[in-house]
Amino acid sequence: PIEKYSHILSQIEFSIASCYSENISGLTDKKTLAVLESLLTSLKIKTTLTSDSYEDSGSQITRKSKNTKTTAISRDLKNSICDAAIEALRKRPVTQHEFELCLRFIMYSIDNRSWVPASRGYLDWISNMFGLLPEWKKEEFDVFYGSISQLFGIEMDLLTMDKTIDEALSKKYRQDY
Repeated sequence: PIEKYSHILSQIEFSIASCYSENISGLTDKKTLAVLESLLTSLKIKTTLTSDSYEDSGSQITRKSKNTKTTAISRDLKNSICDAAIEALRKRPVTQHEFELCLRFIMYSIDNRSWVPASRGYLDWISNMFGLLPEWKKEEFDVFYGSISQLFGIEMDLLTMDKTIDEALSKKYRQDY
């Protein structure tokens, strides 16, 4: 079950949300996917994840243009993700394959929100979940998901993951009976 990997997923996703909240205009879902893909590639080349394996200046992200703001943001995100992963893996190790599956799960979560406009659907969602969205962005987020909620008749708390499916169903069940 996914709960077995929650220590890794929460650490990595919190690091992504933190990087986004620090640089809200420079990070996109697409850049986040590129960083995660780069990490997966690095794992395939290097069979162990160590604290200095992610400082490789020849990686895909840094090779293109070492002086751009985009590269700095991507490098910072990659370092933050690696630091978070190392911390989580020290607490409770998993196999390399399981770790790769965790990264792929996060990549799936990003792709699953690709329909949201402005190329930051996942970043806004995960930052909201951790309470890291600035107030102005939180208002935009709530308006957007409020309209989706009304359009499809789905509770907003369920869409934004402020509630679990079980909580939403038990509330609906209590209302019906």
